[in-house]
Parts: sequence; structure tokens; C-alpha cells
Amino acid sequence: MPGTIDFMNVAATEPRPPITLIVLAAGGSSRLGNPKQLARIGGASLIRRAVQTALDSGLGPVIVVVGAAADAVSAEIRELAVRVVENRDWAEGMSTSIRTGVRAAGLESSVLLILVDQPGVTAGHLRALASALRPPSVTIVGTECGVVGPPALFDARHRDALCALAGDRGAKAVIEANATSMTTVRLDGARLDIDTPEDLHRAESELAAGE
Repeated sequence: MPGTIDFMNVAATEPRPPITLIVLAAGGSSRLGNPKQLARIGGASLIRRAVQTALDSGLGPVIVVVGAAADAVSAEIRELAVRVVENRDWAEGMSTSIRTGVRAAGLESSVLLILVDQPGVTAGHLRALASALRPPSVTIVGTECGVVGPPALFDARHRDALCALAGDRGAKAVIEANATSMTTVRLDGARLDIDTPEDLHRAESELAAGE
């Protein structure tokens, strides 16, 4: 596997393949106690922050996958220029949302999977991932922030594998099966991951301190 690239060292070049950004916002947020998509940091909901970040990247069209609290989540982004698709099987795990989003994307499009609960990710981070994609040698670009995970970018050749995912492991199976054609970009902002009320308070404090 190619080595990890530092965010600041990624060349700011236009990505060659077309990219569709998919914001995964369908989960039930059992540990937070209420829909995390609607939790607010700095006056904006997590769903709105994630979608606006995707739009600000300028990389391509944005698809938002909703499920739990679909109507309320959709209402938060109603006026934004995105396509909203509903995953009625969201309770069966994240793989169902990935499948829903990828199937809604163009057949020839690479897909950039973005979680709604990583408020430290910026448009610049997303552009860095896109710049690191170099098919056919590098066809997956993951995020490294202590562990490898999302946001993650997949070349269109992985479409069938993403659409075949099952369970709640996200896209890890596709990443593990293609380790030799994957690289990672170090993005410290991705380490803010909100699952509990304590995570939410910590993220708000850290983001406020960084402004």
C-alpha cells in the first residue's frame, strides 16, 4: 500500500475522474439519544455542516442519504443544491446507506463517502483526498487520523463491490480487499467523531478553540 500523505503536502490539482460526494446521514444515533444529524455545533446542525462542506469542496454533485428522522433531516437542507435519497433499510446497518448512495451516483463516477458526524472535516480535506486519487495505481483514498477510515474516496471500478456490502462495517471490506491500490491522507480534523453527548460537547469546544 502506498504511504500516508500529509494533508498539507497534497498537490492542489483537479481530480481526473468525475466524483460524486455521498453524505451518509441515515443512522439512528442510538448512543446519542436523539438524531445526531440534527445536533447543533456553532448554531448549525451536523447535517447542514456536512452537506455545506461537501458543496464547498466543488468536487462534484452531492447526494445525501437519509433514513432515521428522514423528514426532519431533509428539512434542514431543503434549499441546498443536493439530491436527497431515502434509505428505508437504514436500521440494517451502514452498508445499506452506502449501497443506496452509490446506486444513485453515475455509473462512471468515483464516490466520496462522507459521514455526518465528523464536523472537523473541511472542504480542503475533501479536495486533498480527490487530488490523491490516481487510477489505475491508486483507486481508493482513505483518511488517516490514528486509524484509517472515512471520509474515503473510491474509484468507479469499486462500484459493484460497494453495492454488494452487507451489515454495519461500512466499506472496510472493500478497503481491505484492495489494500495494494489504496493510499491515505492524514487529516487530523477527521478524528472528531460524534457518538455521545460528551463527544458533541468536546467537538464544539475544540472547533470553537480553532476558529
